[in-house]
Amino acid sequence: MLAPSAPMTADESSPLQRAVLKIQPGVPLSVSGKTEVQADDVAVTPETRSKIDRVGKTLKAYLRASRDLVAGRYAELRDYVPEHMTQACTPTAFLLDDGIIVRYDLVENPEPKVFTALLLGSITEWVPRLSESVVYCPHDASSFDAGDKGLRIDWSRRSLQGEITPVTSMRIAIVAPIGAAQLQVQSGTRPIAIVSLTNEFEAVLVGETVPDDGRRKRESLVRNRLRAPVGWRTIEVYPAFNADVWNPDIAPLWAETDLLAAVTRRNLQEAHYSGLDPHVDARKRMIDLLRQLQEFLNGPEEPLHQFIRQYPQLLSPTHTSVWSKLPLGNRATDFVFKEPPTDYLRVELERASHRLFREDGQPKQELTHAIDQVIDWRRYIEDNHDTVQRELGLHGISINPRAVVIIGRRATLTPENARKLVAMENATPRLRILTYDDVLTSARATAENMLGPLWSPGSNAQVYFLPPK
Repeated sequence: MLAPSAPMTADESSPLQRAVLKIQPGVPLSVSGKTEVQADDVAVTPETRSKIDRVGKTLKAYLRASRDLVAGRYAELRDYVPEHMTQACTPTAFLLDDGIIVRYDLVENPEPKVFTALLLGSITEWVPRLSESVVYCPHDASSFDAGDKGLRIDWSRRSLQGEITPVTSMRIAIVAPIGAAQLQVQSGTRPIAIVSLTNEFEAVLVGETVPDDGRRKRESLVRNRLRAPVGWRTIEVYPAFNADVWNPDIAPLWAETDLLAAVTRRNLQEAHYSGLDPHVDARKRMIDLLRQLQEFLNGPEEPLHQFIRQYPQLLSPTHTSVWSKLPLGNRATDFVFKEPPTDYLRVELERASHRLFREDGQPKQELTHAIDQVIDWRRYIEDNHDTVQRELGLHGISINPRAVVIIGRRATLTPENARKLVAMENATPRLRILTYDDVLTSARATAENMLGPLWSPGSNAQVYFLPPK
């Protein structure tokens, strides 16, 4: 959409230029046809020029203060700062007959830069245009109807087979009526917006998970962060210009207040949801670890071993202590875990590429060697029980602690191979033989038993399981 040409400036010291404003859905504002405003232009009086400069100076001071706070005093809050307060966005302030509209677009400027423009008309006329039919400021909301305009959101359901079925559709329009009370001249120390809206929304869906393994249903909330497909990042509507509040001197306080208010809102919101489900962060972390483990299983050998060594909780989620490369006799263990209340688990890692059985069904040397190593550790502990407890710090360890050998992949086993593994485990008490696929399955099952279903509906979504009623 092309707006009528309007006087604009990129800086309070820059000459005014008449330009055509171009508003396109989903992209930042652009201007064209710039020509310098002549001295006898009736639309720009000295008083109007003073207002334009004052708004530009105040917003520029606001941006500079915001960036200084994020870079210095509040650097640790960088991830929580609204995007329009960073160098990612550039604001354009539109002065109208009855108010001021400020639109922030994703136009990165390392130095604070503000565009100001003079538009003929009212807020009621221009807010829908500049917000791309998302925000409306009618004088009387009781009879207002946005019709089929607004932000459209379509909901669909995806089956396990990938089939997508439409569920519902809705339109969102922000309606902020502007009667005389809203447009009256402000008093105070800073501009107070009638509307301040970012293009990020949060949809909260209430649902129920129905496990296919016979476990009970779980009621849940799914928070999904959405970004509206509009060109702007933030849009704000202010009452008519008042020199007392559009004051560059108060901009630093204005910026600090906005920054801290945004962090406070976020913390209160997160505290509310975390109170519903205290396991949400742990579950999210475990989902990520299991995803990485799955990727490493299909990759080279050494990164897989290094990943498991970096995150031993995948082997023992509830351990209270862990030792790596602990010498028990002539060879060190890969891991020894202490698990509550007082139990120990010895771990021997072999290569995921090893096959466990030969074509004739007999165990391969790599498997029998790993089992022999576990047996040797047991004998060493039996023969040196006091020394193991005193010198190695394995206090309370039994003479035959549990052991696990991790080797190969599940896909290489035939049903007969699997039965033989069970027999081999029975022949060596307290021994388990797992493939790396078993580790992934076991880690997921253990985590779900403790934390709830490891369900992730998407990168921008978060699941909260509600306590039973």
